[in-house]
Amino acid sequence: MKSTARQAAETVERNMKVYGPPEKSWEEIAKVVSIYTGKDLTAADCVTVLEVMKRIREKYEHKTDNQLDRIGYVEIYERVRSDQTEEGAWWPAINASAQAKDKACQFFEVKL
Repeated sequence: MKSTARQAAETVERNMKVYGPPEKSWEEIAKVVSIYTGKDLTAADCVTVLEVMKRIREKYEHKTDNQLDRIGYVEIYERVRSDQTEEGAWWPAINASAQAKDKACQFFEVKL
């Protein structure tokens, strides 16, 4: 049986064959979402939103799909983040830095 991490990596690889490099498609997604929201969002911001969605879904009901997708979003996040900065960055939803929480709360207009 394949590990969840291996399955997620294979899914990202398979999707790259269909959709191309995630850096390109997620930049396009960020541009469109920025227009819809009136906020200047990055590809990393958009990937973070989906990782948070899967995290919240998992809170209500465990599904392997949630875990696979979250791992895949971490991989994609690292790719789009390294495309945006030379330093790279830790995955904000996982390390739960205060800055990332504040940014997510502002985006969703919620208080934790």
